[in-house]
Amino acid sequence: MDLILQLLANSMITGSIYGLCTIGLSLSMGQLKIMNFAHGHQIMLGGYLFYFFFNMFHFGFATSLFGAIALGIIIGILIFTVLIKPFLSIHPLLTLVSTLALGSILESIVSIIFGVDVKSLNLSDNKATIFLSEIQNINLTSYNLGEIYLTNLQILIITIALIILPATSYLMHSTSLGRKIRALSIDAQSAQ
Repeated sequence: MDLILQLLANSMITGSIYGLCTIGLSLSMGQLKIMNFAHGHQIMLGGYLFYFFFNMFHFGFATSLFGAIALGIIIGILIFTVLIKPFLSIHPLLTLVSTLALGSILESIVSIIFGVDVKSLNLSDNKATIFLSEIQNINLTSYNLGEIYLTNLQILIITIALIILPATSYLMHSTSLGRKIRALSIDAQSAQ
């Protein structure tokens, strides 16, 4: 029984991560009608950018996080400008082909730079512990909730997913901005 409860907790963590990843994909495909098959590769690139800043440059946790976000936004804008926007007016399947190619390119670049071995973050490092415990009041400890063991980061992942997923749904279905976005996705010319 202990194992089943821990597996359920681990599946909640994994499901939270997948849910957060799916928001962007569902918005781009469902609302914007952009078939971005490199979406997962772009998320992977964001993770490796954080790893690069944190483990290789030895920046702090927050600096690495915001650096990865900033560089990810710049790369995303560049990808949209070069590989998606020019093909949207021609045929939607061209964005599929260009993003499939982009996915292969990103995967190859990451494999060349970082290798194919699994990478992990050393969050028990003094720098990460000091940042997380003093600034965010998070100790890198594991909590025993009955027969389930969860770390603060795992609880944070679940909490963020439980906030962002309903907030996005509320934004899209209950606000004026969401109605405008949905109207644009149905008929862009009439919505203008």
